Amino acid sequence: MFSVYQKQYLLIWRRGIQAGVIVAFMSFFVLTGCGQKRIEIREDLPPLPPVPTLIAPGDELYIEFFNNAELSNEHVVRPDGKVMLQLIGEVQASGKTPGDLTREIEQRYEGLLRQPKVAISILNQPEQVVYVAGEVIAPGQVPLRERISIIQAIMQAGGFDTRRADMSRVMLIRYSSGKRHMQTYDMKALLDGKDVLGGTTFLEPGDIVYVPKRMSAE
Repeated sequence: MFSVYQKQYLLIWRRGIQAGVIVAFMSFFVLTGCGQKRIEIREDLPPLPPVPTLIAPGDELYIEFFNNAELSNEHVVRPDGKVMLQLIGEVQASGKTPGDLTREIEQRYEGLLRQPKVAISILNQPEQVVYVAGEVIAPGQVPLRERISIIQAIMQAGGFDTRRADMSRVMLIRYSSGKRHMQTYDMKALLDGKDVLGGTTFLEPGDIVYVPKRMSAE
């Protein structure tokens, strides 16, 4: 029978992690004493649902008002995730799909415009990344081309430096609305099959994953 740990990583492999990362991941199995267990990868897993396109800071949007052309304009999402619109002021755009933002803007304009009808296009979306730092093999930026979890980002950064990494205190740092939020995850418990939180917590553009050094590491 598969452990929770093994089942979790079958899903990670199906997400298309590059071959080099898979090799590093398999090496980690050996180092942690799991290499003696046989793992069978099923080929009939259902396809993953498409990842929705989320608006992020720096995105260039065109917001078109069909019945009020004078309000149509291009907008760049500010670092705080907001755009400024005539008559209604600031609107939070970051973290929403174009469809969600469209509905919110139409609701905000009700009572101000007659039959507000809006369409939003993303004109330009800079490459979105997350940052993996600390005791990993290849710290740096990881492209966020699809929805990935904390452990997937670490694997794409080459995996843990097992001689030095404190896998029980991996930190996720996220900036939202000008405030810093930090959460600690026990990746050792995840790898031991005791906790799956770090494998199911998905990253957002600009997130920082930090792997600290063990107190006993040289």
